[in-house]
Amino acid sequence: MCIRDSPQAPVHVLIIPKNKDGLNGISRAEERHIQILGHLLYSVKIVADKLGLENGYRIVINDGQDGGQSVDHLHIHLLGGCLLYTSDAADDLLCVDLGGRRIIKKKN
Repeated sequence: MCIRDSPQAPVHVLIIPKNKDGLNGISRAEERHIQILGHLLYSVKIVADKLGLENGYRIVINDGQDGGQSVDHLHIHLLGGCLLYTSDAADDLLCVDLGGRRIIKKKN
């Protein structure tokens, strides 16, 4: 399942496995969850292709309270549609994630 999330980038969707088999987070994964996890990661590629993210994207899994997981189910954040900030970014326009706030600005 794929749903749009509050945007941290021009494209920000959540990818949620339909079959969880009791898996609520990566830290709770067991060997029996290998197929679910593999399918979930492959689903990211399929969704990214459909959304036209051929220049790249970021995937994020928040796990546990200290990892920022705010809902008790496994899901992947797929973010893209702009240059996601890295220290060696060379493009003029940056999509900068500052603690959950998206700021698009011209690079100095």
